[in-house]
Amino acid sequence: MASDRFILESIKAYRLPFSNKPHQNKKPSEPLLAVEEKRKTQRAIELLIEKNAVSLCDSTEEEFLSPYFLRQKTDGSFDLDSRKFCIRLPQKNKESTRELVRSFQAKSKSKIRELAQLIGTLVAACPAIKYGWLYTKRLKREKYLALKSSNGNFNSSVILSDKAKEDLRWWLDNIKHSSNPIREEIYTKEIFTDASLTGWGAFCEGHKVHGWMDNTTGISYVNRMGDIQHPKLTQLSRVIWQWCERRQIWVHASYLRSEENVEADEQSRVVPSEREWELADWVFQEIKKKFGPMAIDLFASRNNAKCQKFVSWHRDPYSVGVDSFTMNWIVVAPLWPTQPWYPTFISLMVTEPVIFRPDISLLTCPYRDTHPLWATLSLVAGRLSGRRSEQEEQQTKLQR
Repeated sequence: MASDRFILESIKAYRLPFSNKPHQNKKPSEPLLAVEEKRKTQRAIELLIEKNAVSLCDSTEEEFLSPYFLRQKTDGSFDLDSRKFCIRLPQKNKESTRELVRSFQAKSKSKIRELAQLIGTLVAACPAIKYGWLYTKRLKREKYLALKSSNGNFNSSVILSDKAKEDLRWWLDNIKHSSNPIREEIYTKEIFTDASLTGWGAFCEGHKVHGWMDNTTGISYVNRMGDIQHPKLTQLSRVIWQWCERRQIWVHASYLRSEENVEADEQSRVVPSEREWELADWVFQEIKKKFGPMAIDLFASRNNAKCQKFVSWHRDPYSVGVDSFTMNWIVVAPLWPTQPWYPTFISLMVTEPVIFRPDISLLTCPYRDTHPLWATLSLVAGRLSGRRSEQEEQQTKLQR
């Protein structure tokens, strides 16, 4: 904390510039602090007020409330590599931190206070350890739960889970050689995303994608690599950051108003299509009996795929490809002989067709109870091939 009068006078009433207006959906929750922590927090606020660094203010309609937290103060000793433009933890700090982690691993249980001290040491090292913050979140969560169950008693015991111990192993494996690059706000790729009451959408360099589910991942959970309050969001953040870690890339999330995020906002408002009909399981089992095991569903989405692998119509993170019209496949189609495409369909078929007569359970859809044509709709299934020799062989069999 600065004490120089010139510095304090220079920054007094200085307004922090923002590239976008801060956005907040709800008031942040109060942190769970022990009595001693509350006392230290209150004293720190009083010191800031005494130095005129902050001042008390009234609540306003468009206020932005920031959560507060306690962090162990470092001695400021980081090594700056000006050639590689990165920050490193001094060797003595690496060794002492590794020793602390080892000693903690050897314990079957420890005091919550000891866990808090370990977390403080790891957090203090994070500015010089790439992805380090990600591997403190499980430890913080377990400290939070232990304090909650012990009514804030730091002298109570805690037993770390196997998942938390995995993160301690990460520190032992990585702290010895890790450093953290000094980053500029220049990114090689921008992906615009948005969510609405009907779904989510994304846009990047002319490519669009949407989905029909609610995207509740907060910007802060991405940028902070998780938190202690919502374990599901923290796990999702962990998946994102471990994906980045394996590729040695860095991401940053920022808020854009809908009017500045047109393409992604448009995709987020796409409503579910009534074309998402799914073949009944009993029908699929009959097809498998006739044609054997299926390895891939070529016309599907994540909502109606019958195989673990599937090819989607539009981009889908779970599909193995997009657009299946370059492949050989088994097709299930309406039995409509009068349609202009039906003769071509039959001519491409290289197996004896399987026909399914009208049944109320023949097709299902997550957005409707029954298919509007179920009473009259028959389906035909068969293996198609673009190879002329296979087609001619099948035609010969049919003529016999």
